[in-house]
Amino acid sequence: MDPTLPPEDPPRVTARHLRRTDSICALRLAKERAGKRGAHTPGSGFEVANRITADARQAHAEMRVATPGDFPPPTDLMPEQQTVYAAASVWYVTLFGAVAARAANVDEWSTVDESTGTLLSGPVGLVVECADGRAEVRSLALGRNARPPDPASRAFTILRIAPWAGDRPVELVWADLVAGRVETETVEAERDLATARDLLERCLDVIVERVADPRPQPGQECAYCRFVAECGAHR
Repeated sequence: MDPTLPPEDPPRVTARHLRRTDSICALRLAKERAGKRGAHTPGSGFEVANRITADARQAHAEMRVATPGDFPPPTDLMPEQQTVYAAASVWYVTLFGAVAARAANVDEWSTVDESTGTLLSGPVGLVVECADGRAEVRSLALGRNARPPDPASRAFTILRIAPWAGDRPVELVWADLVAGRVETETVEAERDLATARDLLERCLDVIVERVADPRPQPGQECAYCRFVAECGAHR
């Protein structure tokens, strides 16, 4: 099977591609570019983070603040996950409970970049419009290995929200809902979008070059690859 895309389909790019396209296994890169999903089981931390984000998004279906009642105990999660969820929900209400907000009409999972036609695939967090006029993207993390967004993640977020943001400034808010840490950065659409798009275009050039010869490159990353079962290097 040819893992490259048919010419009529848009290339698919994630934040990880922007971060390290040069070092990802070429076969894995080709399959991800083509939108192949492979075998994947989300980690327990992602399950809790996704639930918190989903419940917060529902809480902000209307212009209001989130309250403890918006985060009912998730009985379908493991006891340890329920404990983390309870702590995270308290911190969300504490950190974001001062100003009413409404979830914006932004696709949770993908956006097509208007300039390149690229399908930008992957969540960016909770995008909201605040009652005080601010626009925010809330990236909700859960301690342990939680780190503020790196330049590639920041660029990916700017590209994903560009159709919604227009020419207004947007606050990128990173919150660790276990440690209660918050970091905020304001991005300007015209200036920062141009820089992010430059990174995307360089990434696309590398992808085209590397998927032209999509041979597997075995290494430590194989332990986390979704495509090991169909990789010739492991048969």
